[in-house]
Order: sequence, then C-alpha cells, then structure tokens
Amino acid sequence: MSIEKKSIFLITLVSTLLGSDVDVKNKLRYSLKDMFSKNFNVDTSNVFIEIYHYPKNMTKGKYHFLLKSSLKLGHQTLMATTNGNNRLPITINAAIKKGVYVATKPVKYRKLLNKKDFELKTLLLDRNYNEFAIKFPISKDLETIRFIPEGTILKKAMYEKRPDLQRGEVVQVKLKNGNITVKISGKTRNKGNIGETIKVALDNSRQTFSGTINSDKSILVELNK
Repeated sequence: MSIEKKSIFLITLVSTLLGSDVDVKNKLRYSLKDMFSKNFNVDTSNVFIEIYHYPKNMTKGKYHFLLKSSLKLGHQTLMATTNGNNRLPITINAAIKKGVYVATKPVKYRKLLNKKDFELKTLLLDRNYNEFAIKFPISKDLETIRFIPEGTILKKAMYEKRPDLQRGEVVQVKLKNGNITVKISGKTRNKGNIGETIKVALDNSRQTFSGTINSDKSILVELNK
C-alpha cells in the first residue's frame, strides 16, 4: 500500500472513530438533558451538561440512569444502563438556568418575609438546588433568622415561622399547685409556639420555671409535677 493510500486510510479511520465518539457523547448528553429537564421542570435549552468521562466501549443507544437518591446538580458520577443489567459510570457536571428569588436590598434579621424585598431572577445553578426557595413562601408568619445582604439568593434556611412567643416577652404565668392557681407576671427566657414547653422567669424573682404555652399565650407552670 502506497504512503498516500495509507495516509487516506488512517485519516478515514480516525475520523470514523472520532465521529463515533461524538455520536455517543451527543446521545448521552441528549438523554441527560432530558432527564434533568423533567426532574427540575425546566426546558432542555436551560440544561447544561459537561461530560468528563464515560467508558470507551459505550455505543449509541437509549440510556437510562440508575439513581441511589434524588437527582442533584453539580459534579457527579451516574450509572448508565440500556437494559438494567449493564452499569456504565458517566462522570458529568450538570447545571440549569432557573428563576430564584434575590434580595433587592439588605433584609434585616427577624423581619417579616416580604416578597417586595426580592425579585425573581433567572440564574445558572450548579449546586445546592434543594436549599433555594424556588417558590416564594406565602405564609404571613415567616420571618428572617439572619441578615440577608442585597443580591443574595433566598434559601429555605434563612427564614422560619415566627414563634408565638419571642424570647424576652412579658407574659402571664399561671402557677398551678393541685387545685390552686396563682397568676403572676413573668418574662420568657426562650422562644416557642403554642403547646410547646419554654422557660419563664417570674417578676421580682430569680426563679425560672418550665411551662406550657397556652392558646392565649399565657404560660402554665404545674408545680406538683
């Protein structure tokens, strides 16, 4: 075989191998984009997949992915299969573009959560998806539990239900001993909700008791227990 023919043969072989490699990668990317699109409820055009490694013996086909837990974003290794028996490790990085709520100004600590303090922005997300508040909380009893700087994405860990009683509130304390109940003023030592047990300090006294928050937000302390 002449040198020219050998060169043409080698170029054709390399092109065929590279073409096959590209086809497999494209098929994998298509399958992955479809899976992430459905899982995170976004269009496939808003799914971005980088494939870092896959077995060289992979061929074109319809691949499914075996998940040990819920699908996540970021760098990860997934197991691909065509029939449920073969398992082929695929290392990828996955990201999506999706709307999240971003603070338009600094939001103070212990401030009622207000949608007017945030705007919906479409950003590229590549990790910690489950931490974000994708849907703005609609409860009127939520408040921030940390200072939120301007430009920060709202996360679920940044707010909680406002407690029925805050620490340091003046409350009526009902001291019950058998059939006798005495009412006295006191101050809460920690926060809590109706039905929960909190600590309360009596006025003009260093004594602290544990009591249950009643529906009227008074504190019932049962001394005979």
